Amino acid sequence: MFQDKVWILITCVYICWCPAQMMVLYKFGVADQEYFFLSKNFSWDEARNHCQVCFKELVTLTPSNIQNIANKLVSDSWIGLRKNFHSDTNSTTHANQPWTRWANGDPLFFQNWHPGWPAFKSSSPKINCCSCCSTCPAVKKYTSSEFTTSTPDVMNISGSGAFTPDVMNISGSGAFTPDVMNISGSGAFTPDVMNISGSGAFTPDVMNISGSGAFTTEVMSVRSFTNATNTTESDVSAQCICSPMLLPDVPDPNEHYIEDSCVAMLSSGTWVEKRCSDILPFICYEDHFVCKANVTDMTNSSATLTWPAGPGAISHYRVELSFQGGGASQNKTETTNNLTHDLSDLMPGGKYAVQVFPVKCDRDLNSEKVVFYTIPNKVENLTVRAVTEASVVLQWKKPAGSVESYIIKYKDEWNSSAAMEEKEVSGLSPGNPYTFTVLSKVDSLLSEASNITAHTKPSTVTDLRVSEINETSLLLTWMLPRGNATTYRVMAYHDYNNRTDPINVSHNAQTLQSVRITELPEGTRINLTVEALAGDTMGDSVATYNYTVPKPIWDLMLETTSDSLHANWKQPWVNHFKVELQLSGEEKIVKTVHNHTITFPNLKAAANYTVVVYSDLDGIRSSGVACVKFTKPTPPTDLTVTNRTENQLFFKWKAPQNTVTIKYLVKLNSSFWNYEQEVTLDNQTSYVFTNLKSGTKYSFQVQTVANEMKSKPLTTTNSTIAVTAEISLAMQCSSSKPLLCANETSRNTIINKLKEHFQMKLKNDVFWQLETS
Repeated sequence: MFQDKVWILITCVYICWCPAQMMVLYKFGVADQEYFFLSKNFSWDEARNHCQVCFKELVTLTPSNIQNIANKLVSDSWIGLRKNFHSDTNSTTHANQPWTRWANGDPLFFQNWHPGWPAFKSSSPKINCCSCCSTCPAVKKYTSSEFTTSTPDVMNISGSGAFTPDVMNISGSGAFTPDVMNISGSGAFTPDVMNISGSGAFTPDVMNISGSGAFTTEVMSVRSFTNATNTTESDVSAQCICSPMLLPDVPDPNEHYIEDSCVAMLSSGTWVEKRCSDILPFICYEDHFVCKANVTDMTNSSATLTWPAGPGAISHYRVELSFQGGGASQNKTETTNNLTHDLSDLMPGGKYAVQVFPVKCDRDLNSEKVVFYTIPNKVENLTVRAVTEASVVLQWKKPAGSVESYIIKYKDEWNSSAAMEEKEVSGLSPGNPYTFTVLSKVDSLLSEASNITAHTKPSTVTDLRVSEINETSLLLTWMLPRGNATTYRVMAYHDYNNRTDPINVSHNAQTLQSVRITELPEGTRINLTVEALAGDTMGDSVATYNYTVPKPIWDLMLETTSDSLHANWKQPWVNHFKVELQLSGEEKIVKTVHNHTITFPNLKAAANYTVVVYSDLDGIRSSGVACVKFTKPTPPTDLTVTNRTENQLFFKWKAPQNTVTIKYLVKLNSSFWNYEQEVTLDNQTSYVFTNLKSGTKYSFQVQTVANEMKSKPLTTTNSTIAVTAEISLAMQCSSSKPLLCANETSRNTIINKLKEHFQMKLKNDVFWQLETS
């Protein structure tokens, strides 16, 4: 057992950290949704299952909906987010990465964590720290061999000053495993002497000392301890006065870390992690859905309803029908599992409102009220009460059921309406048969038709027209007179030689409204009259005139330059012509001339123009005579070689001005290799020739082409980059003349002749270089 006891002071520094709160804003549009705050307390998985069955999914939060949801939140609630979704979820995207997506599969682009969340796993160990300040003349250091037990006999601690610790932790090394030494308290703490003796359980203000074995500290401040209270025997040279300062207990950095966490939203709108097994209320969402029935196949007593399927597990549909005409005898409520329903025993012309409610988990989904009408019954006892030359009075009996108004039809048009069971139809044509149709009307629905026929008297024809005119005939047409006509008399005469040719035509007025008049002279004025007859009564005569078509021109000839077109033709009997000039994709040019020639200036080069010439007589044209010709092409400009390689040459040029769609003819040749390549290009002002010989001089030319006409060529030359290869040529000189071969002049003469030989054979058509040594 120790004879001396010690007070251990260990000064520690600890570092705490937490991940920064993340807030990422992302504009993420979603369909219109409805949110449901469920007060039931479920685990996260149970809440999600309930949402999927009775709604769509746990809520997904976005910048656009989080504020509204938070305003309605009264307690922590599960949302559709968890750290990791397992393989049974509906997506495998980022399967091993936390916080990547929502329960419905949407990516996690928006986060709103409460400060300190989410909690990340820390690699730093928990550190218990303590410290105190002291003024000691001398300090004695002990080793672990001086401490063999943790059962003190008497321990005296003295100090002075204000001491307000919360928790003080003292730790060391070696075999020593308690919190170690905890001192807590509050207020002014100024002990004079503090005696602790004994072993086992004891209770000071709050002071726990426990442990066993040996331990070693870096610095120990020592006071002497004896079995007697207030007795000190110091092993140091002077009294040590200590004032302990207790540091707070450092929390476990992984205290809030959850390996597989789910997310709840606080009423403030921020998020925290919780264990997925915790029991909380939750928020579900469902895409906004409104069930709207479609009413079809209406009759006077029935109708058919159809509607779209509701989302998710719909248990059934409830159909509510109400009669809008007063009374509740027609109100019905029925249920079905189908998406169609037949309504029967309805009132003719009745107004009804119907709603279809999809029922899901005993909850009615949204439904839109639809109003419809049944078809009314047809009118009864339709009769003609009075007839005049210009009107007919109809009368009928109201049918059973509801009717709002009546529609009267004649001349194949809905011409009139009536609120009562009688109608005078006026403004009719004399002598014409009419069939009248009367229908009951409710809203936009019409009953079956009730028909009756009545007649009036004849009048003059209208809209007398001449059409389909050619050189020797024309077609005369007219509209039926304002009434019925049994026959027509048509008269035609012309000014040619004062000749008059009457033509009598008799036919059924309901079927014939035209006659072709033939054997007329070309280019002549024809006078025409038509008279309508009803029985023996003849109507007033209606007259018109027109010209027959003149002969077309002939021998149309066109001549062009690069910017103009000249046309001439023959036609000796007419001196009035219409000339059309047309270029595809541009507005047509129309000219009127009084001679047999015309010139169009300021045209585009290499353009295919169409010229059409008509003989014209008071707006009556002959058939057109057309001719097509290209204006002459102009050459391109600014031909350059933009790049060259060992086997490629890149050429570029500019298109000629004032030219439409252009074709180019490009040629490349090498006289040395007896090579030539020719390519036609459409609207392309560059070209690359490939698979060429290296170190070869090529000649290039480009021409604008229009039809079979070609512009002047634009030319240039250039060479591919040479790939050199060295060929050694050894020459031996022999001569009967002594020392001739060794003469420098002889050698130069031979070399020059060799160069002349290569120059003659290769010229500048390929790269070559002669070097001597």
